[in-house]
Amino acid sequence: MLALGKMKKISLGGMVAGALIVASSFSVTGCLTDDKKTDSTATGTHTAFPAATTIAAGAQGAALGSVLDLDTKTALTSAQANAAQSSIDLVFMFYAGAFHMDNPKAARLAGIANSINLTNTYTEASLKDTKIVKVSAAPADQEAAKVAFDGGTASPSNVIVGGEFFLVETTSGKISLVKVGAIVGTDKLANANFDVSISTI
Repeated sequence: MLALGKMKKISLGGMVAGALIVASSFSVTGCLTDDKKTDSTATGTHTAFPAATTIAAGAQGAALGSVLDLDTKTALTSAQANAAQSSIDLVFMFYAGAFHMDNPKAARLAGIANSINLTNTYTEASLKDTKIVKVSAAPADQEAAKVAFDGGTASPSNVIVGGEFFLVETTSGKISLVKVGAIVGTDKLANANFDVSISTI
């Protein structure tokens, strides 16, 4: 009986010692993981935007396409846009005495209100209410752009001048950095360049 008692004590002691070792192992592992997370947060991730592509566009009376598909980085003519309304991200137009960069739903309403044949016949159900956020400068990287986009105030219609920056949600759900280049002209015949970079994260 004494021998059995000693065996039980040894067995229990072994279990306690084993449990302490396991607990200690978990504790050390947790500390290492936390340190790694802290280092990662402190260092940060910085993913640069890809090189910009310049899209040459025209207002609704110009020869160039006015409708922008940011995912393909192209300006669509009226006929092309009519056939691909679900791909429209932005429309460059002149109305109410100013140049505008509107999302497709706002462009449709502006077309109806201002008799702009380019957009007034768009089908409401086909259009996406893409989010446009104006920023004061180009974000340092894609991570900063996402923070600015998520925390920014969206406007479906924006009066624009050359040199301004916008973060635009594309119809595929990516964030695009759009810089408005020089606008040449003073009315619906004007042309403009848009420098577009699409996020990869």
